[in-house]
Amino acid sequence: MSDYARMTKMKSHWVVLQHVEWEGPGVIAREAEMRGCEVDVRRLDREDALPNPDQLDGLVVMGGPLGAYEEDQYPFLRKECELLEAVARSAKPLLGVCLGAQLLAKALGGRVFPGHGAEIGFGSVDLTPA
Repeated sequence: MSDYARMTKMKSHWVVLQHVEWEGPGVIAREAEMRGCEVDVRRLDREDALPNPDQLDGLVVMGGPLGAYEEDQYPFLRKECELLEAVARSAKPLLGVCLGAQLLAKALGGRVFPGHGAEIGFGSVDLTPA
């Protein structure tokens, strides 16, 4: 739990950044809530504000059809990468899913560029008691 959560005696506060309607946090949010986390979903496609990195305990960044390299078309990506860098450097938990992983790589100095074709994959995830 962050110093902010301890000082305010609040539940652990996690923020989910969602880029499009169909790429929500689903099971991630349900599991976090079952573990006592307050989950705050910010819809960037609806121009919700980015959170203050000092006022969250963890961050989840969801996917979407855009690419991390498309800052000219989606100017909010610059600020989002700044947030990801700040959260990563603070050593708070951070999960990037699909586009979120691209943004995290870019925020930490990685090179992100278009692939040779569509990157759409399906798989199953088995949750363990841990």
